[in-house]
Amino acid sequence: MRVLTILTQRHKQALKDVLPDVRCIHDGGLYKIRCPSDRLDVDGLAILLEHIVVLEHPVYGHSLKLADMALALCYTEIHQANVAELLQYIKEYDLLHLEGYAAFRMPEYRYKLDMMMYGLIKKLKLTDSLLL
Repeated sequence: MRVLTILTQRHKQALKDVLPDVRCIHDGGLYKIRCPSDRLDVDGLAILLEHIVVLEHPVYGHSLKLADMALALCYTEIHQANVAELLQYIKEYDLLHLEGYAAFRMPEYRYKLDMMMYGLIKKLKLTDSLLL
């Protein structure tokens, strides 16, 4: 049985919420969880990674309404793609750094968020110009 080590700097509580039965160890500024792969909730972990991408986005991170709209994507095909990519990653590697994975391995998801944001801004500008 493989063991996955999950590291995070800022999302300890969210990680503990996804994996409640696993003990979290503080190790030099990082929180570490070692989880047997058969007890891993990949869907929950993918949702957590999507939340991290949204929270660390310069626009969505400051607007709760926009963040809620972005998090509604978790029931779409983009979420299923994120789950499949995460599952493939877990099969190949035994170490997952949440912030690093969200920053470097989820570009399609960030792109979708940006396109959604640009669409909303365009719509708001159109609405504003109609009000004038």
